Formats: sequence, C-alpha cells, structure tokens
Amino acid sequence: MVAVVDKGKRRVESWFGATRKRFGWFDHLVRGYTRFNEQNGNSLAGSVTYFGFLSFFPLLAVGFAILVYVVVVYPDARAEVGDALTATFPGLIGSGPGKIDLPNTAGAGVGAGIVGLAGLVYSGTGWVDALRDALRAMWLQPVHKAPNVVLKKLWDLVVLVVFGVALVASVSFSSLATSMTRVVLGAVGLDRVPGMGVGLRILAVVVAVAFDAVVFAILFGVLPGVRTPLKVLARGSLLAATGFEILKLAGTFLVGRTTSNPVYGAFAIMVGLLVWINFVSRITLLAAAWTATAVPDAAEDDDAATLPDEVLTRLDGLPVDRVRRPLDCEALLYREQVWVGSLAADAGWTPDETGRVRGLYVQRIVERLRDAGFEPAALVSSTKPGSLRDLVHQVRVARRARRFR
Repeated sequence: MVAVVDKGKRRVESWFGATRKRFGWFDHLVRGYTRFNEQNGNSLAGSVTYFGFLSFFPLLAVGFAILVYVVVVYPDARAEVGDALTATFPGLIGSGPGKIDLPNTAGAGVGAGIVGLAGLVYSGTGWVDALRDALRAMWLQPVHKAPNVVLKKLWDLVVLVVFGVALVASVSFSSLATSMTRVVLGAVGLDRVPGMGVGLRILAVVVAVAFDAVVFAILFGVLPGVRTPLKVLARGSLLAATGFEILKLAGTFLVGRTTSNPVYGAFAIMVGLLVWINFVSRITLLAAAWTATAVPDAAEDDDAATLPDEVLTRLDGLPVDRVRRPLDCEALLYREQVWVGSLAADAGWTPDETGRVRGLYVQRIVERLRDAGFEPAALVSSTKPGSLRDLVHQVRVARRARRFR
C-alpha cells in the first residue's frame, strides 16, 4: 500500500514539474504562491488588516466632514459617495440593523471629522508601515528601519495622502466615465437598446480595473523600495486590480453571509469589515509576490547583463552547502547584503542600482540554497524591530555570519 502511494506521489510530482516547465505562466503562479507562503503572507496580511480596520472609521468620519462642504457645490455628491462605498464594501452600507447608516454618519459634523483625522494619522501611518514591511517581504527585502522615527512617520503620512488622493481620483473618474457614457448613449438614443445595460456594467468594471491598477502601481512601485521594471509593475498592478474587482463583485455574498450570521450578533459589522479587509490584503500580497517573482525572469537567461562580474564570481563561490538551519540562512544573507553595500560604496553606485543588485543577488542565493536541498525559512524576523529580542537576534545573526568567512 505504501509503495502504491509513493508511486502515485512520484507521478503527481513528475506531472507537476513537467507542467511548470511547459507552461511559463503556471510556473510563475507557483513561484508567486510559494513566495507568499515562505514569507508568511497570511500573517503579514493579518497585520495589514489590523491597521486597515483601525483606519476605516476615522477615514469615514473625515470623508463625511469634507462632504458637508462638497454638497454645497455638488448636491449629488452624497448619493454618489454612498454608491461608491456600497460597491467597495458590499453588504455593510444601509439603514438596517448592523449596518452603517450614511446620513447619520454624515450628520456627525466637523467635530467628528477632526477626531477622525487624529485617529487616521495614527492608524493610517501604521497601515502604511505594516503594508511596507509586508511588500518588502514579498521582494525578500529586510524590515525597513528608519534612523529617524519622526521623518519616517512624516514620510508615511505623505504616502498615505498620495494613496488617498489616488484612491479618490480612481473612484471619481471611474464614476464620471460611466456616467458620461450613459449620458452620451442617452443623447444618441442607444440607451434602450437590448443588452446596452450589460455593456455599461462591463464598461464600468473595465474602467474601475484600469483606475485601481494605477493605485496598486503606486503601492508596488513606492513601498517595497525596489526598482521594478515598468512592464512587470504594470502586469502585477493589473493582476491586483482584477482580483480586487472580482472580490468587489463577489463581496456581496461573502460579506453578506458574515454579517447575517446570528453568532456574531452586534459584532457582525466589525467581523464583516475584518473579513473584507483581510481578503483585500491577501489579494494585494499575492499579487505583490507574483510581481516580485517575475523580476528574475527578465534576467534569468543572461545574468551577466544584470549582475556585475564581482557579484557573479562571489555567487559561484558561496558556501551554500554549510547552511543547515534557518539561522545559517539568515546569517549568509546578512553577510552578503553587507558585502553588496560595501561594494556599492566603493564603486559609487546609486541607491537604485544598489537596491536592484542586492534584490537580484538575494534571489540568486535563495535559488542556490534550494538547489542544495535547503528550503529557506521566512526571512522576516518575528521579533518587534528595535526590541531587546530583536537586538539579541541581530547579534546572533552577525556572529553566525562570521563563520562563513
């Protein structure tokens, strides 16, 4: 019986390997999902979900405080914002029990908006920080440790504002494009043609995907700190936007089942939000992992065109056979990243060049470790950056790195 199971397992593994070699897109999907799992993507998505959940209600308060002034100029703004929120958070907006009542929220006034702004600065910058660390993990980059905490928070605030503006612009232009199309079709008498309603719905989805892709391109291009080729970035952003739009379309069922479950009772709306934000976070990190694993493919056939000769020579002589446990892996990567930094300083490389070489070099080291039979563990430390445990861990890594010299 055991022999039959082993034989079946070998056949499945053989078929799986042959399929990966035959279909490049399938191999890319497997690499992306493997990267997501290796870097503890589910746990990182949970961290992003936590700060995203904290940011939601302050963001809502600030948005409706601004809306009080917008409706003076544009009376239909409240209804359109409500429609946009309903599309983005299906099943959570309405006047029934366990739902967010937008008129009551808007009536909270400017005072609630000021309090919400303070909460948004705290939770929003925390969300940016958590998302940055999660995205950097997908690109195999170490946890970002800024020397100046104040400057880091200010930069996170700038990123949050840019992201917010991009998100608002995405929703606004998407709604505007759909509305203008409907007006034009009505003007020429085509609005009642059979099937035109379905066509408008498809157009709305396509426009939404296009603008969402711009938002994801900003996130993937700025937060990881790695220069990604524009073509790869565009594909990854489009994948994330498509997944996000599919989740929006299926969200009415997913979130509706959560909020209608009597087990959750009064907490139904909070559980629904957590479920929704967690799904979005996972899709974002999965798309980021897919994007990150596409970067080596552009240079896989010609390492000499992407890595300097000194790096290629050192790569060939790496003692990967001496790696026996996760600490050895982390120590080797630590040593090599320090070496790349010193090489960059001597050669006068720009920060972008240094980041590109370091990221690709780490990719190659991980591939060598796998070829040697060692599956690298998650490269992101579970200890809190700056804590005593983190300091002790870094000392252990540095001491272990000396053994590879």
